[in-house]
Amino acid sequence: MARRFTMDHSADIFAEHLRLTGNAPRTAAFSLVELLVVIGIITILIAILLPVVSLTQQQGQSTRCLSNLHQIGLSISSYANAHDFCLVPGDYFGVGDGYSQKGGGSWCDILADEGYLNVPIGHIAFIGDNLANFGALWNQDNILFCPTCQDANVLLYWYPTTQTDGTGMMWFSRASDTTLEAVRTTYAINTAPAQEAQGLRPLPFSFLPDYPTTDHPDWRINKLSQFTDDTTLPLVFDGVWMFNNDPARISARHYNKTETNLLFADFHCETQLAASQPNDNWYLK
Repeated sequence: MARRFTMDHSADIFAEHLRLTGNAPRTAAFSLVELLVVIGIITILIAILLPVVSLTQQQGQSTRCLSNLHQIGLSISSYANAHDFCLVPGDYFGVGDGYSQKGGGSWCDILADEGYLNVPIGHIAFIGDNLANFGALWNQDNILFCPTCQDANVLLYWYPTTQTDGTGMMWFSRASDTTLEAVRTTYAINTAPAQEAQGLRPLPFSFLPDYPTTDHPDWRINKLSQFTDDTTLPLVFDGVWMFNNDPARISARHYNKTETNLLFADFHCETQLAASQPNDNWYLK
């Protein structure tokens, strides 16, 4: 019976011939030089891509921070519209500050208490300027928390000495000794206590009452309508607690610790070089 010859048989015969004659093709392999070249190319690509990835991450953080400031501005604006265009008090002094009556806490406590800020509120034990028993009552996912900052549980507060000081990345909290509630924030406001009483140039936010230890406490508060150039006057910024005429309070949180985000009195937000802050625009004209 004749055997049929097919292409498959031809391939088998050819392969068997190569095996018997020792001429079978060898598997190709990288030489050491070729391997080093490939590793070098990969290293160069990583070196190129890492700064791009880092810049993209920083841009995302700054954009989110600006969004936070924008929403804070809407809250401040809403409060002003409901209170004869007055700014929310920078801080409402209370018994913990040596004033005889209970106070309402910081600007963000007041905004949260009146429903202008939707942020976590904690019930606390208020002891002087320190907060206790705050535990896990707050979280980072809210508009008062800059995405570059740290979530550190600390009871004692201190202030940065430079714009790039790590302390400027911490949150700060005051409390209402009326409600015994508080919120925490990583943003600061443009104010200082007892500004004019100490011969300082006036800043936009006021304390209530300002300089409470005198016989005639100062209850004046600034209105949005009195700002002559609201496009350049900062209200809220990347920083700790309040400006207090101290450039170190303005935190350089963004773009490799060179830039800071600010909310202005016309409620627009900008990213600016931290080294150029503060300037004459920070003060009331």
